[in-house]
Amino acid sequence: MHSVYVFAVLAIATWCLVYLVTDLVYERWGHAVFMHLNGFALVYAITKFMGWRECFQDLGLSLPTPIGDVPSSVPIDDSIIYTPIQQSGDAGLLVAQAGEEMITPK
Repeated sequence: MHSVYVFAVLAIATWCLVYLVTDLVYERWGHAVFMHLNGFALVYAITKFMGWRECFQDLGLSLPTPIGDVPSSVPIDDSIIYTPIQQSGDAGLLVAQAGEEMITPK
């Protein structure tokens, strides 16, 4: 059901863009400024609070995942503590279960 709301928000953003162009063509400067500010506020809100990728996922559309991104469906085990270490120029990673003593690699 929330995909209807996402579609409505994207439709309003499109409406603002169309009327901004229409107002510029017909030289209605005051209304064009108003539409520009509304459209900018809406695009900012979508970007900061909803996320474009998440909007398209909610609508059933998928965007390609950039290389290096971890999909949100990968489970993260909170009981494992990851601590970065550095020994003599070699970077490593210590892994220990929560509550256990960490053992340094040799």
